[in-house]
Amino acid sequence: MLIGLSLHTYAQPITHIYFGGGILKSEYEMDPINYQGNFFDATESVTTTPDETEDTGWILTYGYQFHKYFAFEASYQSLGEFTQEGRHSVEGLLLSDGTNETSISYTGTAAVNIEPKGLSVAGVALWPVTKRFSVRAKAEARYFTYESKLTFVDPIPGFSLGDTVVEPFESVSPINENMNDFGYGVGLELNYRITWDWSTSLVWHRYLDVDGGLLLDEFDADSLGLQIQYHY
Repeated sequence: MLIGLSLHTYAQPITHIYFGGGILKSEYEMDPINYQGNFFDATESVTTTPDETEDTGWILTYGYQFHKYFAFEASYQSLGEFTQEGRHSVEGLLLSDGTNETSISYTGTAAVNIEPKGLSVAGVALWPVTKRFSVRAKAEARYFTYESKLTFVDPIPGFSLGDTVVEPFESVSPINENMNDFGYGVGLELNYRITWDWSTSLVWHRYLDVDGGLLLDEFDADSLGLQIQYHY
């Protein structure tokens, strides 16, 4: 009986539908690229290290609380932008005009850019600590769509093939891959009910096994942010 009275005392008002948005500070945990392979008959290598591992993103959330201890949420979020920078080199690239042959080698720069964004759905378990303050644990599934961008900027040396002379020039080679990333994650939210209609939250998300695409391995990302929600 006492337990029942305690839960009733601390139960927050249930307004069923809520929506809101906020700002996220995201941090990525990604391995550097260390790739070596063949480029035609030449040896190609790409090495990069993380350059920007933190950025600011945003989130929009729509939720439905169907029980005083459970809710369902759908969100659209952008985790911000992540970059890696490093070196791109090609050794012994054979060039031929059918009669004459020569080979060139060069070393330039490599840059990787991704900006994961997309939809997620979550089951939410609520623990009303007081009438205004509650803790919410989330289990999430996501579908992110974005581009994984890899750009090589290479100084091509001058060369000659028979009577043909080619002056040195700069080559810019962008490579884009469209990503469709299905995954999962977890979250924790500290929610404070300012009034019957409005609340504010400190929210943490952990996105697991995000697909980097191209030469990048899967990685994890964390975000910490503030949200404002309207309840009705």
